[in-house]
Amino acid sequence: MRSPLRCLSAVVLLGPACATIPTVERDGFQLGTFAWENDERTIRSQAAFTTNCPAEQLELQVLSVAGDAKLPSDARGVGVTGCGRKTSWVRLANGSWAINTDGPSAP
Repeated sequence: MRSPLRCLSAVVLLGPACATIPTVERDGFQLGTFAWENDERTIRSQAAFTTNCPAEQLELQVLSVAGDAKLPSDARGVGVTGCGRKTSWVRLANGSWAINTDGPSAP
């Protein structure tokens, strides 16, 4: 049988280490590094297909996040520019990304 005090001690000692999330600053927003890397890969791949533009030529800009811009959060809206096209992408409730708008030219 485990001692409740031992379990509580483990939570207290390990809690701060487990709660630390690596972050990256992107366009004025704090994002979780691992989540952003995954989102960027997904959006870049989908946008490359949609715009018929090579993924490496696309520029991504975080437009909004799910929470407070000053706290680590997930991107909610991302703008993509490349090959004379400009699109925006939005995170759906299920966590997937979908195109939000599609314009013929970049500014």
